[in-house]
Amino acid sequence: LVAALQTGAVAGRAAFLAPATPPISELVREGQELVVQVIKDPIGSKGARLTTQISIPSRYLVLLPHSRTLGVSVRIEDDAERARLKALIQAHSERTGCGYIVRTNAEGQSEQALAEDVDYLDKAWAQLRQLAPAARVGTCLYEDLSLPLRTLRDLMRVNIEKVRIDSRESFDRAVAFAQTFMPAQVERIEHYPGERPLFDLYGVEDEIQKALTNQVPLKSGGYLIIDQTEAMTTVDVNTGGYL
Repeated sequence: LVAALQTGAVAGRAAFLAPATPPISELVREGQELVVQVIKDPIGSKGARLTTQISIPSRYLVLLPHSRTLGVSVRIEDDAERARLKALIQAHSERTGCGYIVRTNAEGQSEQALAEDVDYLDKAWAQLRQLAPAARVGTCLYEDLSLPLRTLRDLMRVNIEKVRIDSRESFDRAVAFAQTFMPAQVERIEHYPGERPLFDLYGVEDEIQKALTNQVPLKSGGYLIIDQTEAMTTVDVNTGGYL
């Protein structure tokens, strides 16, 4: 969550800026308006923890608009892949003047996939900067996307023919989002007006139930039973009808 804040006069309840060097008192004055990001929610009587170092995540990258840092997730262990990803993002950093962190699921992704993420983050940051000057204290300038929009951002690629949405409200939001961030995809989003739920129409509920069951059928006629307890996960192999 990125919002406008007035130091010394936070609406609703107190919040805290993360420690800084030099001391925070040398960086801001009482009554000064800042754009901050919530990095930790309030707990009990303790207010939210804030930072002025904004970061905006996408599927493969995290944008650091106030930094020139280029980082790669430590979970990507292959040195050659780390070097490839860093080289790909270096050119974008030089163009935008921003820093980036390459997330774990960027491993193995193409230059085009990363470029699409950079383009999305460019637009998100530009929209935030446009809103900030006129924003009143307490205004939410940016927040993480809802599940439908996050799915659209992360999964909408050239190999997707159609995205059908049965909620008119979600459809309108998806179209508005696509018009801003991915205009080439707008025509692929369509509203499904049918009475039969989409999950029933395409058997999605059945597939979800199969994924959630602890029994996994095998081609041989046997099956696995997977049970998770507090101490361990057990896998029971049953031959079933296999002889």
